[in-house]
Amino acid sequence: MEIAMAYKRPISCCEFSDSLAKANVSTYILYLHISTYILYLHKHSLIRTAMRLRSVIKKEKPDIIHFNFGSSVELAVVKFLTGFKKIKIIYTEHSHIQIDSRRKYLVYKLVCACSARVLCVSEAITRSLRNGIRSRKLQTLYLGVPDCRHPKELCRKKLGLPDDEVIICNIAYHDRVKGVDILIRAVDYLKNKLGQTGFKVLQIGGAPFEGISNELRELLVRADVSDVMEFWGLRNDVDVILSASDIYCQPSRSEGIPLSNMEASMAEVPIVATNVGGIPEAALVNENAFLSESEDYISIAKDLQKLIKDPLLRREMGKRGREIAIHNFSIDRQVARLVEIYKNI
Repeated sequence: MEIAMAYKRPISCCEFSDSLAKANVSTYILYLHISTYILYLHKHSLIRTAMRLRSVIKKEKPDIIHFNFGSSVELAVVKFLTGFKKIKIIYTEHSHIQIDSRRKYLVYKLVCACSARVLCVSEAITRSLRNGIRSRKLQTLYLGVPDCRHPKELCRKKLGLPDDEVIICNIAYHDRVKGVDILIRAVDYLKNKLGQTGFKVLQIGGAPFEGISNELRELLVRADVSDVMEFWGLRNDVDVILSASDIYCQPSRSEGIPLSNMEASMAEVPIVATNVGGIPEAALVNENAFLSESEDYISIAKDLQKLIKDPLLRREMGKRGREIAIHNFSIDRQVARLVEIYKNI
């Protein structure tokens, strides 16, 4: 099986680009844009993307095209502009979607009409879409993660973290849906209301506009938790940070299914999160995780305190989380399932 990958923008991760080259995977850049963040595609850029992809298709002559992060509009435009009726399309949906409007209904009917298979990264997404459009083309395929566990002591030494503090990690884009502001409020309650000491929170992530991150930093100062919570920005050593952590916290307002939850479990780190979207499929209550309702920062704070005070519970939940991750979310298992899907359509 030969694979070629097409991107609308250059690949920013050098390690990933190098890995593709070593695996003899061809890569194409469909559309270059000087901006570092694109809110939407202009009409002519969308057409240009489609036309560029048509030239790639002409060269590669694929049997299957997998739209992993393309939009539904792009899928439809490419479908009709390139005229590849014999080529089968697979579309992956990463976001938790509620079919609660006529527009969304028509969009996802179009997605199913253009696709041989619509893969959903969580059962929650599959159920939600199936309730709205009732298509047999919908199928759940979890994301996969590699084994990212490293010795905690070595990782802490590498990062300059003390051995006598409980490290809480959060990996999230600075967008309201990810609930970083909820995390700050939970840390405020944990420190200033519950009086908890001996912990530090590391927030990994960034935002397309500096103003969003600045608002969160201002909230950090107002909440008087800047001494126990730090913004570390975008990082390429997430596996090391997770392995150095004791607790992973994900207070999202909405999720498809967070890759970071799976990575945390693979690193043997227990989870405190919100019960939204596909999170409960990777974060099992009282097994490897404690879950609260969305916006409930007080419950999040209390769950964090419970784990901070009980190192034995952290170890037990961490070990259970790793078992769950290996069984359900290992990258080898999920790649094998994806290859089977390719073969069977």
